[in-house]
Order: sequence, then structure tokens, then C-alpha cells
Amino acid sequence: MYSSVVHAPSLKRDVLVLCILWRFKTQTRREVLFSTDLGMTAFEVIECYRARFEMEFAFRDAKQFAGLMDSQSRSGQALEFAWNVSFLTVGLARAQQLLVFEGEMLDFVFSMEDAKRRAYNELFADRIIRLLPVELSVEKCLVLLGDALNLGVKAA
Repeated sequence: MYSSVVHAPSLKRDVLVLCILWRFKTQTRREVLFSTDLGMTAFEVIECYRARFEMEFAFRDAKQFAGLMDSQSRSGQALEFAWNVSFLTVGLARAQQLLVFEGEMLDFVFSMEDAKRRAYNELFADRIIRLLPVELSVEKCLVLLGDALNLGVKAA
């Protein structure tokens, strides 16, 4: 890894530039990162870029599954509320998957699509149970419906 402070004419300021060389068996891959905060260390810049990808996934999931872009309000306060609810929804879905996850944290894969599909399957199963005769208990039916709740889920 190489780092240097250089002047960026397009930004009209000095920037901290990192050049990281990744060597594999026969190939060398280069990554160039930069920061306008000259006080950051090289490792802090790398951590910021890693966190950036996590944030991009949160934005993607909030847009696709939690209605981040669906608010039609013009009020700043109402827009902030809608955005907060969208990100809260993604966070709660992630927390729910973490609570039921039984494995090494390095193996954890979050899928908002799977969370949404499971929620729909639970709603559908609950509707079926409510329409069944009274003598069938919920506990008996849930044992039978256990596999049906994961219907269509990729990571199950």
C-alpha cells in the first residue's frame, strides 16, 4: 500500500491518495482510494470505503423493499420521517434475521427479499389457520406449515 498527499486540480485542494496493490498468483490488482480529510490514516480511509458498501446495500434495500422513494410529501419533516421509517424497516428486518441465525457471524448473509417473502408467507399461513375449523389448534398447524413458511426463500 502506498499513500501520498497530492493536489487535485479538479477539486482545487489537496487530497490523501492511497494505492493498494493486491497480488494474487499471477495477477496484480490495483485500487486507488482518496480522501479530502488529510488527517485520516490509510487504514481509516480503507474502513470508510468498506463501510460505504454496507451503506449502499442499506440504500438499495430501502429503495427496493421499504418504500424509500415512494413518499409524495413536500414537507421536510414528513420526508425525514418517511426516510427514517424506511431505514428502520430495513434495520428491523436485519435484526430479525440475526436473531434467528444459527451460525458463525462471518457466514451471515442478509436478504431483504427473503425477509419480505417470509413475512408474506407468515401472513398467508396465518390467514389459512384462521379459516380452519376451531378444533385444529395453531400449534398443530404451525408444525405442519413450518416448511411452507420458507417457500420461495433463497437463503433458507
